Amino acid sequence: MKKFCFLFLIICGLMVFCLQDCQARQKLNLADLENKYNAVIGVYAVDMENGKKICYKPDTRFSYCSTHKVFTAAELLRQKNTSDLNEIRKFSAEDILSYAPITKDHVADGMTLAEICSASLRWSDNTAANLILQEIGGVENFKVALKNIGDKTTKPARNEPELNLFNPKDNRDTSTPRQMVKNLQVYIFGDILSDDKKKLLI
Repeated sequence: MKKFCFLFLIICGLMVFCLQDCQARQKLNLADLENKYNAVIGVYAVDMENGKKICYKPDTRFSYCSTHKVFTAAELLRQKNTSDLNEIRKFSAEDILSYAPITKDHVADGMTLAEICSASLRWSDNTAANLILQEIGGVENFKVALKNIGDKTTKPARNEPELNLFNPKDNRDTSTPRQMVKNLQVYIFGDILSDDKKKLLI
């Protein structure tokens, strides 16, 4: 089975590409990398200053793995007032997954929602990711949140760590590079989140 690699990028104003819209295939030699590593690579990058793009298989479906964490955190920020982020959430030892570098040390005292978001985004803490998913209403509400921002592509289905189990014939917990970047654009450059919440997300 081929290894699948998912790369999605947003390129902001400081990085200006000389490439034309979606014409980076030959220059990036990504096909050579795919052959060398028996992999499938997907890229969709946008220069937010001039709108130019770098694309390579932008609409191929990949497992999103931990990249979902930015969107569940964004949805939590959308649902909550900034003051709500100081609320403490308790969890048990049974909630601690094998990769939980931050939450494993806070079973006794719990963590604020802001701290849980930080653990998920900065440390990719899987327990924190599940706590956020629970806070926003679970997988079904996550699906609704994505549909509300125009995402009809991403297919949330499972919690951590099961969502990392990928079969190319199974669309669960997958998306495309193009759609993931569009979602980031909505949350970071749109008006769904206030400026102070955007700062917390980035």
